[in-house]
Parts: sequence; structure tokens; C-alpha cells
Amino acid sequence: MATITASSTGGNWSDTAAWTGGVVPTAADDVVLNAASGPITITTLAFCRSLDASLYANTLTHPASITLTIGDATAGANNNALRFGASMTYTLGDPATSALLFQGTASTQQTIDWGGKTVGNVSHSGVGASWAYISALTQNATASHTHTVGTLNWAGTAGATALSHTVGTHTCTGSSVRTANYGNATITAIRSTTATHFNITGTNLTFNGSSATFISSPSSTGRVTYQVTLPTASNLGTLILNGEGERGMNGTWSVGTLTRNGTANYYDQLNLDINGGVLTVTNALNIIAANADSRITIWPSSTAVKSRLRVAGATLNLQHVDIQDVVFDNGGNNLDLSTQTLVGDAGGNSMYGGGALTFLAATTQSWAGGVGSWNDSSKWTSRVPLVHDNVVINSTFSGSPTITANRKWLCRNITVGGSGAFTLTSAIYENYITGNMFWRSGVSFSNNASCVWCVSPRTNVNWTFNGVSTVLGTWNFQIGDGALTFADSGNIGAVLAYRTGEMKIPSGVTVGIDSITSNANRTDKPSIFSLAGVLQLRSGSGTLFSSPSGGQYTKFNDYGGRIEITSTASGTRTVAMSGIAFPDVQIAPSTGTVAFTGGGSLPRLPIPKTPGSINVTFAAGTATTLTSPGNDLMYNGSNVVSIKSATAGSAATISKAGGRVQADYVSLQDIAATGGAVFSAGANSTLVSGNSGWTGPAAAQAWIPQAA
Repeated sequence: MATITASSTGGNWSDTAAWTGGVVPTAADDVVLNAASGPITITTLAFCRSLDASLYANTLTHPASITLTIGDATAGANNNALRFGASMTYTLGDPATSALLFQGTASTQQTIDWGGKTVGNVSHSGVGASWAYISALTQNATASHTHTVGTLNWAGTAGATALSHTVGTHTCTGSSVRTANYGNATITAIRSTTATHFNITGTNLTFNGSSATFISSPSSTGRVTYQVTLPTASNLGTLILNGEGERGMNGTWSVGTLTRNGTANYYDQLNLDINGGVLTVTNALNIIAANADSRITIWPSSTAVKSRLRVAGATLNLQHVDIQDVVFDNGGNNLDLSTQTLVGDAGGNSMYGGGALTFLAATTQSWAGGVGSWNDSSKWTSRVPLVHDNVVINSTFSGSPTITANRKWLCRNITVGGSGAFTLTSAIYENYITGNMFWRSGVSFSNNASCVWCVSPRTNVNWTFNGVSTVLGTWNFQIGDGALTFADSGNIGAVLAYRTGEMKIPSGVTVGIDSITSNANRTDKPSIFSLAGVLQLRSGSGTLFSSPSGGQYTKFNDYGGRIEITSTASGTRTVAMSGIAFPDVQIAPSTGTVAFTGGGSLPRLPIPKTPGSINVTFAAGTATTLTSPGNDLMYNGSNVVSIKSATAGSAATISKAGGRVQADYVSLQDIAATGGAVFSAGANSTLVSGNSGWTGPAAAQAWIPQAA
């Protein structure tokens, strides 16, 4: 236990020559870099009880991936942990990994004076220890601040100094005993890649932040997501969310003033990730878009999972905002959003505990004709449509002009009449329609790079093709309450990303889609396909159907409909079953292969859509259950249906509980038949190798096809 001073020659921290007396500091020593000390370079295994460089006039070099550890069981000299001086130079080898770790178990409060220097990663992890910042902490955007154990005071020794800190991110998590006293400090997080800017949660945490200000202010551009997570039932003074992209608020807590300042970016959002709880704003809610075109969206981050926002007693300043799936709590009082600046109702909004929720009255806006941009007010009857307005495009077009959809929330119902060809182009990342869609022939659709069309109703709606040949582009269905019903037949000519809700194809209706990704991720909000008609999967390659998050999030209601795989391409197309119960599947004859992966169930084995040969594989080691009652009989003329495991020599299993599965003109390889039913292959069939549970070849019976 000693005070060790750097020598005038300096050197590496680990060199004896760098220190007066020739002794390298340990965790029990107070280190002084004074006015006479030479340059010091921190090296591996650098420790001290405290570091005082308040009078230092030379350079302290902190290489990358090196941690200086400060603290032990006794408080540092004069109860200081760290003092950087204004005259010194502090050089970081890396803006993040040149790290400072404060540890030890001294219960006496120790001060940290950053001296105006920019530092790398900072961690506080000392059981029973206590620290106080007496000057502003400054980090680069890539650095992190972590507090896992002990007490940390951000606003001076008494919590009353209005310090303004800048961090990359701030994390205070875990289960160790810790106290976070933010006082009236301001902390600005500037990490500019996807991150949780403030992650303060866990057990054994005392959070004192009712007078503090947290600011999320990245410099990134585009649709980048940043989160703020605070402890349950905690109180924060002010939260300000700046910059482009999405801002998410997680947990059940309250804030005095919540401000979201928008930018010229079309993707600016405020995501309420409440998960059944409530976010409370007690003083002021300010959601202010940069302009009338770059609007801000308020909604939950989980599609159609409503979030509760309590604003009783708070003043509201909402400018150019669109709201979806928010349950407002105004203490039983009415909430009139029609007095705010052009606030849109995207559906799914309601009140908690009584009171009426009012938006501006919906209007019908008609397009003035010709080429133009959606956000050009001169092209509409009285205003650029709000999300709850109805749109009519009833012009006589000539020269095939383009209407550029450059606003996120387009309208509720859209009706296209008139005559002549025109193109509707998605020009930003997502374009939303929340109501009925009535198209006509002559309408073309296109997407700029990375742009998608989104259907996001919160009531029962209809999609009417009305003669439009193919609705091109990438579409995203985010259906909340109610369902989307296809009123007639037509094609969506690209990928459908289906996040949640119910899609209905009635009897007599055929809807063609190149491929479907069912990307729901909640069992209470699955993707539901209700089929009485025909769903055609049209792509000639790749994955035709998948549910990446798992089959539990996708459901087929089989009302006598079917899936048709229509391409005759020679390649392999995949249906990822993921444990899902599918309806009947029919496959257009071709030399290509349809590969079923992941296991699941089908009413019966897939058959040709028309007489002809098809090739089907099931993934080795998976089981596919046939669920139709009674007997399944399949006869395909002289055209061979090949059914085999995708891996030669390794079986796939087909199971049926009872009855008979009999097929002729089939070629079977590595297919294990189980479950109690009788599986037999007709006289014109071939059992290649590796099969089990099959009888035959035997005399063929007449083919009883699936319903057409």
C-alpha cells in the first residue's frame, strides 16, 4: 500500500523504470502522474487503487484491447478514484477497447474527474463500492458504459450537479446489488448502429432518475433501430429521441416528458414495446415530425399487439403523426386528437378506462390525373390523404404515367376506376394501405429498390383484382383484427411476406403468389390462411413457402381448398413444412422436384395437378402425417409419380393412423410407411430401395382424385 509516482523518463506501465522507486503499481497503490512525469503507456495487467493525473502535462497512451483496472478494498487517496487533468493528453488506441474498469469494495464514495477527456469503454463492477462523477463523461459512439455492481452517482457527489455526459451506450443490467443515481444529469447516447441506447433492467437495482434526462441521438441514416429499456415501475424525468429511423421503448415505466423529434427520413417511428404493460407520460408528450411529408409513426413493434399509453394530465403536441394499435389511457376522459396537427388513424386504436378517442374526420380524396407524387397536395381534392382517408383514382390516363407513392401511410380504402394505363410505384421502404382495395385492368405496380407494399387493415377488408393481370412487387400483409378476403381471382407476382392475421380465399377464387414467407412470431397473432379456394405458388425456383420463426406461428384453415404448385421449371422448389398442417397440394407435371422439408401434415400425398409425372422428396429423418379419414387411392395413368427421401439411403417417414393408402405408377425410394394404415403400391409401381411398411406391387385400383 503506497503512493507511486511516474518517473520523469516515463515508459510502459509494466516497466520498473517508469516509476520512481522502481516499483510497478499494484491494485493497492495510489498512482500519481505529476507535472514532472514522462509519457506513460498502459500495458497488460495494469492496476492501481487510484490514478491522479490532475497536474499531468504529458501523454498517457492507452492501447487497444488493454484495460486499466482501478480500485481495491480501500478508497483511493483523498477519496479519488480517477482524476484526469486539462493539460494532459490521453491517447486511445481504440475508441472502445481502450477500457477503464472500476472495481473494488470500498464503500466510501470516490470521485471520478474525466478532465474533459474522451475515454473508451467504462465499466463499474465493485460489490459495495461507490463512485461519483464530478465532471462530464465523454465517449465515442462505439464505446460502451456498463454498471453492474455498486453505487454510481452521475450528477456529482450530492446528485445536484447538472452534468451533461455523452456515451456510446449505457447498460445497467444483471442481478447484483447496484444503485444508479442519475440526479439531474443529462446522458446522451450516440451509438450509430442498431443498439439499445439505454438498457437499465434486472433485479436488485435501485433506479433514481426522476430528475434526469436521457437522450438517444445517433447520427445514422435510414431505417436503423435504437431501444430504450428501463426498470419496471421506474420514473424518468425526460426522454428525448432524436435522429433518423426507429426508436423503441421497452417495459412498463413512466417518464415526465417524452419527445420524439423527427427528421426528413420517411422511416421515423416511435415503437411502444410494452408487452401487456403501460407506458405513462405525466407531463408532456411531444411527437414532432420534421415536415408534413416525413411523418412519424407511433405503434407497437409487434404487429397487431396493442400497447397502452397513459397520457392523463399530460399536454400533447403531436405534429404529422400516424398512430396504429395504441390504447390510450386518459384517466377516463375524452382524448381529442383532431386538434393536433394532421394526426392519422391507422386503425386498431382505442381508449382504456373510458372516454372517446377522436381523430380528424375522414375525407375522400380524388387524384387529379396524370403523373405525380402522392405527397403533392395539388394532386388531391383538398389535402394529401391521411391514413384514414379514402382515395379514388378515377382519371382518364394517357401515356402510361407514374404515380409515385412517397408517403408511408397512403390511405384506408383505395378505389381505382377511370380508364387508361398507369403505374403505381412504391418509392419508400414501406407503403401502407389499411382498408379495401379495388383495382382494375390497366394498373401496373412497381417497387423501387428495397421498397414494399404493405396491407395493414384492422377490420374486415376486401381485395378486388377486377381484371388487373398481375399485382407486381413485394407485398407485406400485416393484418390485425378482422381478415383480408380476396373477392376475385388474380395474381400477386412476387414475394408475399405474411406477418400476422387472416387471409381468406373463398370457393371459386384462385390467387397466385410467387412465394410466401410467413414471418409471424407470436402464437397469439399467427398468420392464418383460410382456404376454400385455390392458393397457387408460382415461382420456378427457391423456397415457395416458409415459416422462419417456426410452424407454431402459421395455420391453415382447410375449408376444402388446396395449394397448387404451378411452375413447370426443371429446378428444385422447396416447401418448408415446419410442422404445419397443410391442405391438399397439387403439383404441375414437370421434370423438376418439389422438396418438402421439416415435417408436418397433409390430408394425403401430393398429386399431379393434371395427368403427368411429378417428382416429390421429403427430408430424411422427418415425418409427414396424412390426416384424411378413410382410404387414399391414387392412379395417374401411365405417368409416374416419384416419391423419395431427399437423401439416398436415409429414410423419410410417411404416417397415417388408419385406412389404406394405395397408389399406382409410383416410384418409391427410402420412404418408411408407418402409423397403422395399409400402404400398398400398384402393379405398375416401382419400389426402388430403402422402403419399409409398403406392400406390393399389387393389382391397381381406379384412381380417385382429389377434388378439383
